[in-house]
Amino acid sequence: MAAEGDHPRMAIVDLGAGAALNIFEVDEASIIGEQRRIGARGAIDHFGLAVPDHATLEAVRDRLVDAGADVGDLQVLGGDTWSLFFRDVDGMELEVCAPVA
Repeated sequence: MAAEGDHPRMAIVDLGAGAALNIFEVDEASIIGEQRRIGARGAIDHFGLAVPDHATLEAVRDRLVDAGADVGDLQVLGGDTWSLFFRDVDGMELEVCAPVA
């Protein structure tokens, strides 16, 4: 995927079984990164976990909210995936996703 605006060039590698590895091109100076800016978070941008369906994704969101996590909105990415982004206690962004039915 070509760079666009402030989003860097990236590739998505299908690992099978619903898992994917998103690889971002960053310059050497960005390797430490800024935890709040996609593509500039350093060597690891974020981790994502797959759940089987939207209902499970909503249940995960509810548990995260109840635990006081910094939780974003549910959103559809790429037309086929529901995604929920949140941050852990260290500020690392994580994602939980489910297929769009």
